[in-house]
Amino acid sequence: MNKQRAIKFLDAAQIKSLLDSTGDKREQAILQILVTTGLRVHELVELPREHFKEETHPEGQTCEIAIVGKGDIQRVIFFSWKTLGTIFEYLKKYPKEDARLFPYSIRTIQYIIKRCGESVGLVVWPHMLRHSFATYALSQGANLREVQDLLGHKNLSTTEIYTHTTAPQLKALHKKLFL
Repeated sequence: MNKQRAIKFLDAAQIKSLLDSTGDKREQAILQILVTTGLRVHELVELPREHFKEETHPEGQTCEIAIVGKGDIQRVIFFSWKTLGTIFEYLKKYPKEDARLFPYSIRTIQYIIKRCGESVGLVVWPHMLRHSFATYALSQGANLREVQDLLGHKNLSTTEIYTHTTAPQLKALHKKLFL
């Protein structure tokens, strides 16, 4: 019997708590990017700094960056104005010139996320933030194909692991259908 592993993700309140867990601009930028883009941690550490110059992004506009992710699959990543603002604040505080936005190792990013989670009583790892992104997108009405594209999955079956539902979602669906 093939038992599928339960996907661990954060709910909206936990995500807010995590994002509010630190005053450090670097940590805020890392957390916010992972939560709002669905990037893998190795994709995060490869983001080029050159795409995040404040003067090239009109206020209030989003930013799109094409990346090549796992399996050499190209996809577009979208950054909200709020996330861009956090990135710009980080760059002002940490202006070190480097080709990458975050000149850190994957291990360092994992440690930052773990420590931020622990500070608010959560056990968190980078890929959990990706799971949270996908779960949130689906709960807000995105279809499976759209989430597949956002995550850069080659096969739709890979994305299907995010189709879990919660009791409140099922209750709301039942109420909508039958009451």
